[in-house]
Amino acid sequence: MATISKFEDLDCWKSAQSLLISVYAIMKKDEVRREFSFQDQIKRAALSVSYNIVEGFERKSAKERIRFLEFASGSISEVKSMLYAALKLEFINQSEFDSTFALCEKCQGQVKGFMKYLHTIIN
Repeated sequence: MATISKFEDLDCWKSAQSLLISVYAIMKKDEVRREFSFQDQIKRAALSVSYNIVEGFERKSAKERIRFLEFASGSISEVKSMLYAALKLEFINQSEFDSTFALCEKCQGQVKGFMKYLHTIIN
């Protein structure tokens, strides 16, 4: 793995930013704007993904980095769950669900891959 000196170079952080943009696009819809608690929670979860990736990156040990990546992965799962709710409540259509869910899957795969790599450092 190439040496990465800043969090902006992490693929998982870049994907987290794409996920955030997609979630914010969903929040612009009238159906979602009327549901403040839903809007607030999905926004917090989406923001938490990139925040935890960054916070983990800045930690000194691989164990600490992994811990924050686990938080990021949990937040991605929260966004996924909220996307299912948004689809069932007809806040979003199938296409919006599919594209945003795919971003979740991509980001979560990258986060888990990074965690797997960090586990090789500590084992």
